[in-house]
Amino acid sequence: MNVQSVVVRFDELAGDAAARVAMEEGIAAVLRGGSLGAIAAPDDSSVAANELVLRGPDANAIYDAIRPLLLLSLAVRQVSVTLRYGEAGDGIDDFLTTLRPAPLPFPIEACASRSVESRLRELRSSGKGIPVILGDVRSILEWQEWLATAPWPSVEAVLEDAAAIDVAAWLGLREAEELALDAVIPDEQAALAAWPRDQEPLGCLGETRRHAPDQPLWIGKLATSDPPAVAACLQIGGWNDCPATPVHVALWHSWEERFGARIACATGSTVEFTVDRPPRVREEALRLAREHFLYCPDQIDQGYGTFERLAAALLDAPVWRFWWD
Repeated sequence: MNVQSVVVRFDELAGDAAARVAMEEGIAAVLRGGSLGAIAAPDDSSVAANELVLRGPDANAIYDAIRPLLLLSLAVRQVSVTLRYGEAGDGIDDFLTTLRPAPLPFPIEACASRSVESRLRELRSSGKGIPVILGDVRSILEWQEWLATAPWPSVEAVLEDAAAIDVAAWLGLREAEELALDAVIPDEQAALAAWPRDQEPLGCLGETRRHAPDQPLWIGKLATSDPPAVAACLQIGGWNDCPATPVHVALWHSWEERFGARIACATGSTVEFTVDRPPRVREEALRLAREHFLYCPDQIDQGYGTFERLAAALLDAPVWRFWWD
């Protein structure tokens, strides 16, 4: 089998030795989780003191998997990376690139898609901040770019604005806006009469379903004890029909209090929740479907198609999913 390699050279260190050790441990975990290869032993004569050599069958796959850790590292200011597709002298050109990290404002870790939901539960039970699945390599780099777009309001300012929002009044204004755009919001009796019998609730997070079991997904560990504050930490909202960030915080607080809904996943235009106390009767599910539609019209416009189907998907559902086009 052809063994390829990725050579990571630390040109400019930024953190202390512990930061580099943490990064190396993260890289090793990514390689193991994706069955991509391993780090060469430190006593290997081909490895310089300021280098890591990663060996496996596919250098491109190794680089794609570790690139977020390098770009988001607190340990270095500049990294040179060489991808070697064969042995020295075999005529196959190396690929060289240089990265300058721009860390996220919170720690992250990688986990194989097949076990990311169980890891999320473990991190929640630890009581150390709020863990959120942030998606695959492309998604985590999009978060890096999004959060680097300055200036953002402070988390404290967003939470203060959220506390001033009357959720019922906001939903009423949104309903008036949707009705003015010819949206049809059926009355409860008509919706109950049209209840579908073939609509199943979501059973697991969509982010895990759309990736191969071994594909690494990234979990951010945010320094807050309040799950709705995650919207402020990630500056979610403010594009197209996606509400402003304080609205997310206010609605998430309301849903957490009434349904035990907690943010589990945020990937650009999608957010997902785990739900401890979902609606158990159709009438309650219909009332919640109205709120979900007003918060995210694409739930019906580009999703379930009718209020009855959305409500049926919310009945006894342990997971909620929202997507804005």
